[in-house]
Amino acid sequence: AAQGSARCSSFRDPLCMSPVEDEDGETCRFCLSGESDGPLAAACACRGSQKYVHKACAIAAYKGRAKLTGDWFDLTCASCKRNYGGCLGVAVASAAWRAIKARRGRSHCDTYVALENLASAYGEAGDAAQQRDILLEVRAVIMQKCGPDHPKLATTLANLGNAYGDLGDAARKKELLEQALAIKERAFGCDHCEVASTLANLGNAYGDLGDPARKRDLLERALAIFEREYGPRHTEVASALVNLGSAYGDLGYVDKQRQLLERALLIEEREYGSDHREVASTLTNLGNAFGKLGNFTRQWELLERALSIDEREFGPSHRSVAAVLIGLASAYGGLGQPARHKELAERALEIVEREFGPQHRQVGIVLTSLSTACGNLGDHASMQSLAERALKIVEREYGHEHTELVMVLRNLGDACGHLGAATQQVQYLERAVWICEQQSGPTHPELVSILLVLGNAYGSLGDHSRHKELAEQAVSVSQQEFGPDHCLVGISLQSLSRAVEALGDVTRQDQHLAGARRILQNTRGAEHLEVGSRSRINVDPTPSTRVLHSAASAAVLPASSLECRGSVVYHRSFRRPGSASLGEHAGPSGRSRSGFRAASLLRFAGLASLPRSPSTLSPLSHV
Repeated sequence: AAQGSARCSSFRDPLCMSPVEDEDGETCRFCLSGESDGPLAAACACRGSQKYVHKACAIAAYKGRAKLTGDWFDLTCASCKRNYGGCLGVAVASAAWRAIKARRGRSHCDTYVALENLASAYGEAGDAAQQRDILLEVRAVIMQKCGPDHPKLATTLANLGNAYGDLGDAARKKELLEQALAIKERAFGCDHCEVASTLANLGNAYGDLGDPARKRDLLERALAIFEREYGPRHTEVASALVNLGSAYGDLGYVDKQRQLLERALLIEEREYGSDHREVASTLTNLGNAFGKLGNFTRQWELLERALSIDEREFGPSHRSVAAVLIGLASAYGGLGQPARHKELAERALEIVEREFGPQHRQVGIVLTSLSTACGNLGDHASMQSLAERALKIVEREYGHEHTELVMVLRNLGDACGHLGAATQQVQYLERAVWICEQQSGPTHPELVSILLVLGNAYGSLGDHSRHKELAEQAVSVSQQEFGPDHCLVGISLQSLSRAVEALGDVTRQDQHLAGARRILQNTRGAEHLEVGSRSRINVDPTPSTRVLHSAASAAVLPASSLECRGSVVYHRSFRRPGSASLGEHAGPSGRSRSGFRAASLLRFAGLASLPRSPSTLSPLSHV
């Protein structure tokens, strides 16, 4: 841990060290100098002339205030009362740890409290490995000094679990959070806000493990506690709403997700302002929800706004920017611009490979989105190659039955179909259908596109009865989930008409085709290719399903890092890291925004909505 703290002087995270040009007039609020005296950091909630500080100035201000007040545990900005984030947060927390160690001695309990705060700062800055290593040392000391049932141990276990989650070990995260929850419920009761923080983090762990129903139940319980303790318009409530929305989205209730995210956005814009990084996180998740609903124009609008905020706050190459880029890429794909989709996905891939390494789960998510773009451009060989690489990563990270596999398998099936390997296409798509039905139920909206492509594959193999069965299922699911006049109902009826025609039932073929033409004329216009001819249409069915492919791609978004928030750690999808009240904090992957899907923050054609992570930490005080 001592070695880790020494890293703070060189540990440079673009999260808070985005460059600021002197000619723009930006200066440090303490010394009034610009970047000529060192990088300026914007790492708290202050805005205007108070926004930027030098690292050395922030440390000096912290020490000066601590000497006056005697409170060396107050790591917050004196103006906005929020914890510093990123590299600056690490520097201030390290200065606090060293100061407290010099005053109390290395073995004093307060020194380990300060050390845990330093671990939380590393987690907020995105260095989950350093956070984990420090917390393992702290846990051993607390076990020895306080015993196995002390509330302080629960906080350490929760933070350690979130660190493991940010490192990709969701099972270990769940195990540690369940230990922490048991201790907190005994110490505080079942309805305490400390319990709610752990419930929210545990819910996100279940989401990472592919159990969105359990995630929803835990977050519903956490939300009720937060609303009672803080009121309905608190930022902790907003964080819970973001993560709860992610759970509903994963369960197929996308309109419910949209409603929750819009409520969270109103809270955050009022509390933080319209251009805050936390607002950008929710904008990303909300945009991807609109993408799932097929409203790619609205998705594009919200994600462009989020991108401008994140690029200003973090610079153009930060992991949070990658999370927005992947959702924006999917929006362009849905709007019929696959070249722009591919361009943005390639930019996101470059960032996540640099940030996480070439075998990280987030790389698998971005590869899936990029394979979708290549398929839409007609490059099915590249589509297959990218999807095969993604499959290896996703299977290793999530196992062989996780919902993250569905889009990868769908893309592989699509590529095989276009490359003439219909038998292999059927194998991939049957597996995708099985996973989707097992994990999300037999009426999940994502099933529609897979059923249509799988049905057409069976048709090409001469199994028209199976084609008919799958097309009928697609009609039923699309009518139930989207309404009787949705374009996907028309596309499903069109596929069904081909199946019954091949079986010799011309009367039913004409009935289904007439229904398809009516719906597609109303939704896409009389001249659209998919409206086809009233007699024997031979339109390739695969493009017909691409609208849902694009919608699904948009639904996936960041960084496993995408979200956490406030005192709750919300992982997956894509939010910035954060911490919870009294120490329990959220790691970088917390960005249900969808970081990256994030989570699971949140998918990028694999990236789900970003989990939620707070950009501002509540004070970590002496426990």
